[in-house]
Amino acid sequence: NIYFLIIFAALLIGIGMLPLVIELGKWMGTFVKGGAAFPAIVGSALTGTVMGQAVSNTMLTGQLTIPMMKKHGYEPDFAGAIECVASTSGQFLPPILGLAAFIIAAFLNIAYIEVAMAATLPALLFVGGVVIAVLIEAQSKGLGYMTEVVDTEIIKRLLPAFAGSFVTVLVLLLLYYSASVAALIGIAIMLVLSLLQGRMRPNLKTLIGGFHSGLEVVVPLCLLLMAIGPIAQMATTTNLAGKLSTVLSSILPHNLLLILAGTMVVSIFMGTGLPTPVAYLVVALTLCPFLQELGVKDLYAHMFCFYFAVFSTISPPVAISCLAAAKLSHGTFLGTARESLRIALPTFLIPYIFIWNPELLEFPKLSWLALWSFVATLMAMFVFSVALFGFFKRRMSTLERIGALICAFLGMWYMLNHSHLLLAAFLACSSILILWIVFTEKKYAVSRDQAET
Repeated sequence: NIYFLIIFAALLIGIGMLPLVIELGKWMGTFVKGGAAFPAIVGSALTGTVMGQAVSNTMLTGQLTIPMMKKHGYEPDFAGAIECVASTSGQFLPPILGLAAFIIAAFLNIAYIEVAMAATLPALLFVGGVVIAVLIEAQSKGLGYMTEVVDTEIIKRLLPAFAGSFVTVLVLLLLYYSASVAALIGIAIMLVLSLLQGRMRPNLKTLIGGFHSGLEVVVPLCLLLMAIGPIAQMATTTNLAGKLSTVLSSILPHNLLLILAGTMVVSIFMGTGLPTPVAYLVVALTLCPFLQELGVKDLYAHMFCFYFAVFSTISPPVAISCLAAAKLSHGTFLGTARESLRIALPTFLIPYIFIWNPELLEFPKLSWLALWSFVATLMAMFVFSVALFGFFKRRMSTLERIGALICAFLGMWYMLNHSHLLLAAFLACSSILILWIVFTEKKYAVSRDQAET
């Protein structure tokens, strides 16, 4: 019954979702400096929610967003990096989750919507981390607001069909209707509302093309789901998971944090060059049982491995999404991969944090603890990004960047330890660093002006 959901997602592209989200990104970019990146952040993330494929998403939206970013002052490597990281974020966002949500649900024999909802807050944290990094870079380069003309006609015409059908599907899934029922009702609403799009009304050929695109995604998913049984049996018969866990246990001390770090490295390595669903499937069969033996709950273990399987698409040496983005931006592959890691590296904290803060996976149930964990994670990622980019209000010295890195470490350690002393140290160190930079900003500005003259 999940196949209709994928066809629904493909038909959204067919009725004009791509131009809609690009225009929405332009509109948002008019409110912030460096706003030319927002068509990529918003457009690629929302398109990725229904495509679920980072590389194809990069090629599809990057043709529009990368030239726009370069035109407004972003360097080619950084423009390509924004696009491929934003496209990667679509694999974390419901409803498709890079197809892996369906595989996780099949593995754990739970409802698909439980997986999708569990992924929501970590996905928003990922997007938040990307936005933070882009805004810091934009400020450091002195980039201005988005100046492209927003086609409000496109938004007015296309938004009702997209929002009406999308929200309906989400509500039905939250009410625990089957994915097939939710998708079929969503398709019906989408087709009816698309008739009201005027000159942007999709023709029959476009809708058939969208349906074919959905089938192209469904076929490999069917094969992957069929392969779970035989591959799992092979892993059990050969004791592959047991052997791998023995190797990790012998290399690493019996410490959950270090073992998770080893799992991260193996997940990224095994995902090198593989499509995300395949990479996740391999990791799930070999590493998830090991994490479960250590006391990590089933869903948390699978989500941890899934996240780093996704990160493999932007991690060297292959970083296939970066290769696609570099071709579009006419930048270098290594430069794009480096900038992608600089943007995404703070988000590598998220899987570790939700292992020790499971309330982040309990959406739509929101508690004050979940909200605090969300905010505290954003704070830690912000300080980490400041250290990586070396900019906050002004260029930072090496010593100041080291101080920011220490603050980020304290924030991360607090999220894993929940010590009030660590929280106080994190807040105090961060406040001292911010105040120091603010009070010395004029001094550095004067020194820079004198150097220029």
